[in-house]
Amino acid sequence: MSLVKSGLLVSVARSGTYVKDITEKDIREKFPVRAYLEGFAAGLAAPRMGPGDIDEMESALSRMKESAERHDFRAYTDSHNAFHMVFINASKNDTLINIIKTLRQDILWLRFSYLWHVENYQNALPVHQGILKLFIERQAEAVESLVRKHIVINMENYIDFLSSLTMLKGSTP
Repeated sequence: MSLVKSGLLVSVARSGTYVKDITEKDIREKFPVRAYLEGFAAGLAAPRMGPGDIDEMESALSRMKESAERHDFRAYTDSHNAFHMVFINASKNDTLINIIKTLRQDILWLRFSYLWHVENYQNALPVHQGILKLFIERQAEAVESLVRKHIVINMENYIDFLSSLTMLKGSTP
């Protein structure tokens, strides 16, 4: 799939190709979809996760904490993504996994995720501990709801964050 077709780049005739600006509309459209799909994946994964999956999530969460303490937010971002991918992959639904991977790789998130995690890690770590606890307890409905809520809340905070940096097109500074 081309980057223009996926919406990450904009091609302007006789002018060139440019990275698409981030708009509040884009974020408000993509984050809720991601929230519901990742929540759904979490609900599917909860009864299927084995000890190895839990160990992987615990390890990713531990790396998130260690990276935050070192203020290494590139490593934090990698560990955060690894944490989510454990339960996404444990859903065992290839269609769902591929759609979520595409949404998670979207430039709207990745372009500023490093800066975002610097601002948000103190809020995110306890939520991820709660998500892990619910997986350990195999509480499918509760973990689905928490994952969904976590992403939707982050949507609002991410919009506020980008607006404060005046990086969000179509918002008021």
